[in-house]
Amino acid sequence: MLLNYSFQNFRSYRDAQQFSMERSKSAQKRDSATWGHNNVSVATGVYGGNASGKSAFLNSIRFVAGYIARGFSGNIDLAEELSPFLLDNDSRNDATKFLVEFIGPNEGHYQYEFDITRERVYYEELRKYNGARSSRLFLREFSTNQSEYMYSYGRAFRGNKKIYEGITRPDALMLSALHAANCELTEEAYQEFSDNFGFFEASGYRRELSLIKQDLSGRTAMGRALQMVMASSGLGINVIEAKDALDLLYEASTSKDDSRAGEYEKLASGLIALSKPHLSSEEREGLVRKLMTNTSPVHPELVFSHAGRNGYVGEFSEADESRGTLAALAFFSMALRTLSRRSIVIVDEIDTSLHPLYVEELVRLFLDPKTNPNQSQLIFTTHDVSLISRSMEGQTTLDRDQIWFVEKNPSGESTLYPLSEIKSRAGENYGKNYLNGIYGAAPQPSFHQAFASAVALAAESDEASKG
Repeated sequence: MLLNYSFQNFRSYRDAQQFSMERSKSAQKRDSATWGHNNVSVATGVYGGNASGKSAFLNSIRFVAGYIARGFSGNIDLAEELSPFLLDNDSRNDATKFLVEFIGPNEGHYQYEFDITRERVYYEELRKYNGARSSRLFLREFSTNQSEYMYSYGRAFRGNKKIYEGITRPDALMLSALHAANCELTEEAYQEFSDNFGFFEASGYRRELSLIKQDLSGRTAMGRALQMVMASSGLGINVIEAKDALDLLYEASTSKDDSRAGEYEKLASGLIALSKPHLSSEEREGLVRKLMTNTSPVHPELVFSHAGRNGYVGEFSEADESRGTLAALAFFSMALRTLSRRSIVIVDEIDTSLHPLYVEELVRLFLDPKTNPNQSQLIFTTHDVSLISRSMEGQTTLDRDQIWFVEKNPSGESTLYPLSEIKSRAGENYGKNYLNGIYGAAPQPSFHQAFASAVALAAESDEASKG
């Protein structure tokens, strides 16, 4: 569970940025829901113009979680994935800094920070809280004067420290190395990043479809739950499971009670005869038998059923469905996976391919303890101002401390800040004020005249080419 997060010198962020999921006393009073941790928010929406740095903010969290989980195994290329602020001579050579305060899977309260360049980790410390006070578990710091790492440990730290230090590479985190060495003391902190962070790009929703196919073909509880949600979504579409035609043919061929038994062998034999005409009938039969005992895994495909008139039901393949249908299915799946266990899900451009009402309902799933019993957290970027606009009842989906903005200055530097830092009156229409530029961060297009001149220039060029 994420509490506080700060970072510096990452992509378009030059200076230190502070982000928080902790709620103020007044915000807790406004929330009528009862949570296990009433001081921790379950949802945050990040607003800002195109290319302002919204995605860079989410990518900084993605980097932290990914580097902790996969950095020791060598599956992360630091030179490629770690990008400091490049529009400043000093920043491009400075370390990138991260600090995360969080509650682990077993309710342990931690603070973890590290400073890193594309070559090495310069500083790393893990602390654990006991009430309001924290104590160090370990500290690792690179001494430029001595060209070696210095280590410090808290009283609670147990184990062969020299072995742990020996396996920790300069380009890897000690937290990751301790996990590889089965150090129980730091395992909860590691698991929070390796197991509980999930990242979902709305434009890449098709990646979720492969997981959906596995659940449906395996008839798992998650697959059945997804079918239930899809049936009640109001789309008028159900999703059912089907298998690849060759897989179905193979299953039929192995069933003695199926009239099509043996058809797979006939098909395979015919294909072999066409591709390898030099083989004898005995050799061809032997190759068919080999194929039958070494079949490829099942390749499920999605099939959607649509209700028509007079009880008619039509079935359509995945290729026949709209992008919106597939995106909605993927979002439903993501929400089910996230809400079924305590998770932190990061979604970039949540409103892509989804109607605003579906976006609102998706966010409300996280805001309701009945649908979010594990207090999972949703952090997302969006341009959908309906989530922060007053309804007829005078309410907004997101509270003022759950609304954050990103703004980029003329020097290419992004800044992240919450609405709660801006003075506002009770009952303000946050969405309207945001679009009017009162809070900053909203784009102010001024290219109309330039576009008119560009159109004239393009037309002139086109005429000249015709002449």
